[in-house]
Amino acid sequence: MHLGFFVVGVMGERVEKFTNGPLHVDFGECIRIKDESGTVATVTHVHLTGRRNPEQVIANAHLIAAAPELYEALEETLEQAIACFTHHYGENPEGGSLPEYITKAQSALAKARGES
Repeated sequence: MHLGFFVVGVMGERVEKFTNGPLHVDFGECIRIKDESGTVATVTHVHLTGRRNPEQVIANAHLIAAAPELYEALEETLEQAIACFTHHYGENPEGGSLPEYITKAQSALAKARGES
């Protein structure tokens, strides 16, 4: 399972930039996002939730925990969408641009990689 993206380091090695999943939400004194080796991120201290809707804080924590799987699913879906689109319309379709759903997916993945 590919839960993260990689870049090539200076010596040609693959360097992982994301924490691999799966991640889960741990409720205690703090709401933490964890992987097998420990805490990846702390969303909030429970006593600070009065500043935000607690349900929203919990929903955000679950969204963050789902991020590796969401990234992987969008990446795979995008590959298939581009393959299907180019199969039907060729590499240079009339009008010269990709459909908005493909460019939106590309932009979202770039944002997740910190490229936008």
